Amino acid sequence: MGSPDYWSSWKKSTNLILVTFHACMATFIAALIITAYEDIATDLGRRASALASPLSTHFRRRPIFLISFIRSGLFNIGCARTNSYTAKATCRVFTAFFICPVSAIGSAVVVETFFKKDRGKYIGIWTVIVNASNRTYCFTIGVSLAPFIFRFVAYHVGCRWFHWILAMIPFSIYEFISPLRMARFPCVVIPACAYAMTVEIPQPFVQKFHFDPQRVGMQFIALIIGSVIGEHIGGRSTDCYFGYLLTICGVVVFLVRIQQAPVEKRNGTPVVGAGIAVAGNQIVTTVLITYAVDCYPDEAGSIGVFVTFVRQIWGFIGRFWLPPMFENVGILNSAGIAVALFMAISFVPTLLI
Repeated sequence: MGSPDYWSSWKKSTNLILVTFHACMATFIAALIITAYEDIATDLGRRASALASPLSTHFRRRPIFLISFIRSGLFNIGCARTNSYTAKATCRVFTAFFICPVSAIGSAVVVETFFKKDRGKYIGIWTVIVNASNRTYCFTIGVSLAPFIFRFVAYHVGCRWFHWILAMIPFSIYEFISPLRMARFPCVVIPACAYAMTVEIPQPFVQKFHFDPQRVGMQFIALIIGSVIGEHIGGRSTDCYFGYLLTICGVVVFLVRIQQAPVEKRNGTPVVGAGIAVAGNQIVTTVLITYAVDCYPDEAGSIGVFVTFVRQIWGFIGRFWLPPMFENVGILNSAGIAVALFMAISFVPTLLI
């Protein structure tokens, strides 16, 4: 009777809530510094999970979740105590390493807990909490919620309290590389790439409107609303192309309206576009990740690792090419590049699956 197949609905839902909250912390921790980049640079005096699946297979889920929670908390304390950029970066790396497992194996937990007929709904719940975030062209509520909440912390008590607060919340070679095998399967690779593609809010808003961390964080409420609306639609729909169209439309509105807005004069229309884009991306995420997991239900854990890997890599490299693109091409012309990327990496490949 220990099998999730025999669990009551309330027990399944409770388990899902615990897993999604833990997963939310992975993207939450990564994104909470978004509103305080400049403050962190000033504070430091300069400018600024492939293991999870095999380990959870050997040792089961609960020990991995507990280790993830405890170790990430310890390294958050390290982040709060350090006084150099190098030390803080190192502690952030280890925090990310230990908090990431649930992002990778959360999809496997959903598959093990719920029947196939319910997976679309509950994977949607998992993705909206983990993936309703905003990173560089990666709208996936963890990352949207973090800047929205921690803007008050940055503004009133300083960016070091980010980490103190987070600390309070509390194999074989084949197995190590096993999740990367998913790169062979188009029905996994294409959803992963589509999931990864989404506008970086902090830099355009800081540069254009000179917002402080609190005001930058306020903009993320549009992404939270858009994610919830998108999940409401995506969990009951199988049409990801509608999601693509919404995403493209939203990104274009976001970039065009930022370009057209008067300097240092607040304008709410860009975040409306961002909210539309997030809603569209959430529809795409819910539909395509459910499709990928249904194609290989026995590989749900590896799919979660691979999808997270692709998103994190794309989000990381975007920090290096987006600012130069905005500077050299212009924010308005960048909208055309964004549309071309969506079509080439997401929309057109989806026609093949």
